[in-house]
Amino acid sequence: MAVIPQSEWEQLNTVKFAALTTVTSLARNSVMHPLWVMKTLEQVDVRKQTGSMLAEQIKLVRDTFANSGVQGFYRGFWFSTIALTPSYLVYLLSYQRWKYELNSDSLPGGVRAASPFIAGILARMVSVPLHVPADVVSQRMLLPSNRGHGCAAVAREIWAQEGCRGFFRGSVATSVEFGLAAAVFWLVYENAKAYSYELSARPLGTKDREVDTFKVVPFFAGMLGGLSSGLVTLPINVVKTRMQVGAASSQAKLAKCRGASGICTSHLSCCPGICHVNHYNTFTAGVSHIYRTEGTRGFVRGCLPKLLSRGPVFAVTSLIYEVTVEASVSSKYCT
Repeated sequence: MAVIPQSEWEQLNTVKFAALTTVTSLARNSVMHPLWVMKTLEQVDVRKQTGSMLAEQIKLVRDTFANSGVQGFYRGFWFSTIALTPSYLVYLLSYQRWKYELNSDSLPGGVRAASPFIAGILARMVSVPLHVPADVVSQRMLLPSNRGHGCAAVAREIWAQEGCRGFFRGSVATSVEFGLAAAVFWLVYENAKAYSYELSARPLGTKDREVDTFKVVPFFAGMLGGLSSGLVTLPINVVKTRMQVGAASSQAKLAKCRGASGICTSHLSCCPGICHVNHYNTFTAGVSHIYRTEGTRGFVRGCLPKLLSRGPVFAVTSLIYEVTVEASVSSKYCT
């Protein structure tokens, strides 16, 4: 099978690519969803952390398993997988197209060199309008207060409380986070991949490249890109997550888990401090409140599951991505 050069958009069979991406997304989400659940629950828990990040994460995992079993780690799995796959597909196809356009010989060398960075930002901007509404619903489905509620019930609650605007809560923060994450990831990934192939003396696009090199390089380039983008965007992700779930708990739900003091006193069996997530109207208000109440540590909540999902998991998904692209080359280009 021919290896698709970086700039050959015309060789890509988009229908085949879409089908393969949909299938691989199911496998990817099967691994990543528990990490997303743990990240979200930790980020929206506003209680002051007293132990180390690892100790807090282990405690959260134990509490989730004790109260919900394995199902607790896959709450909202099918909805998020089905609803978020279209935006993921649009993102990958847009990236391929923008990268091709930006590698045109008619453009300055500086633009071509920065094409992964620019293409990553543009691709994410295209996919964000599709992503945010599904992300808001899936994030709120993870809250203990919504345990047992399906996506339709959560969507109706959002509509009743906030109207159409509620489905786009955190859009600006999401755009900034996703744009920056995509830019950093693709810049690191493409350059690490190119540098590794250069060291192996097998330039991109050659047919004599060994299979082992083809498999190993995307794996480690993906891990490096995932860790870099995850670290850079973690503080933004914390604020964005709280903006999206902050209005999720009605006063009736709060009353169920607050004592006479009016402060949440329950544990994960109801909502471990999650019921009192503040409703941030703006991103800057969220940053200010988190810094005042939790200090700098508040901006690194969910660090461990975030890095696991952006590191080892991105290493595997990057390899899957390269195999998918190669397998999606139109048959007339294969040799």
